[in-house]
Amino acid sequence: MRIIQAAGWSGSGKTTLIQLLLERLRAEQVKAAVLKHHGKTAPLTLDQGKDTWNHRQAGAVETMVTGAGQSQWTAEAEVSLEEAVEFFYHRGVDMLLVEGWKHAHLPKIVLLPEHAEAPQWPDIVKIIRGSDMPVDELEEIMWKKSICFESWKNR
Repeated sequence: MRIIQAAGWSGSGKTTLIQLLLERLRAEQVKAAVLKHHGKTAPLTLDQGKDTWNHRQAGAVETMVTGAGQSQWTAEAEVSLEEAVEFFYHRGVDMLLVEGWKHAHLPKIVLLPEHAEAPQWPDIVKIIRGSDMPVDELEEIMWKKSICFESWKNR
């Protein structure tokens, strides 16, 4: 599994970049996954009154619903970046796109407003300013600058 990260402030275009890369990966039949950090202090939400919400309210610390070719897992505790990456590795993912975790030691494409100063985050491989997303160039960077799971884990 290879890993690349999109980092930037809220509204910078991280999700747009990831969606563009996912479309390319799907066209190439690459098994891709996304790991997103919820950097806000507000809790993640579940639909009130639905089974998963009711199970959590009744005391379940973790829940999983699976069926119709899909699964969804919730947990009461935050999972570390390392645990989450390992999860995807064991699921057989080819490319993991990570959104958030600005200070993580992962090769990252940083999205910034046009005149913003470059941040001092580790492992920046490309800075994109403004709304210009050179998708062909970014796809090439994704493959050349991403890190393989084994190298990242043994760093």
